[in-house]
Amino acid sequence: MAYKIELQSIEFKPRENYRIARAVWRISRDGRQDFELPVEAFIAPDADEADAIKYARAVLHSLTTQLADQTKEWALP
Repeated sequence: MAYKIELQSIEFKPRENYRIARAVWRISRDGRQDFELPVEAFIAPDADEADAIKYARAVLHSLTTQLADQTKEWALP
């Protein structure tokens, strides 16, 4: 069964020339392997919530792709 990925929350932290969007993703499968994964994305100060979510998705994708690549040798035969 595939994992279900849901956006739990998104918060914004203002900085001088940008904002940080902190998104918390809930990842679950069959209700047994639930966990939350926070990611942060740097966004323009005038970016709206839809743009922030788009960037947070891209960060999540990049993170999981890199983790999958780095842990290939851990896979069982």
